[in-house]
Amino acid sequence: MIQVLYFASMKEASGLASERIKWQGGTLGEVMEKVTDLHPSISWDGVRVALNEEFCSGTQEVESGDIVAFIPPVSGG
Repeated sequence: MIQVLYFASMKEASGLASERIKWQGGTLGEVMEKVTDLHPSISWDGVRVALNEEFCSGTQEVESGDIVAFIPPVSGG
């Protein structure tokens, strides 16, 4: 299992602040594909990805027990 955290518009699109996903291993890109399957309304435009509290790329390996955070751009006035 991995824990996935959603922030801002990602939280609104998924309807969740976080969820646990069954995971056998793979890349962050594959996690993103899985999340898209679970929540098709999510937009990935400008989203930063963190693995275990460190920003990284989609090629990073994700293992069971890891925490993945999706952080979209924030706007305000």
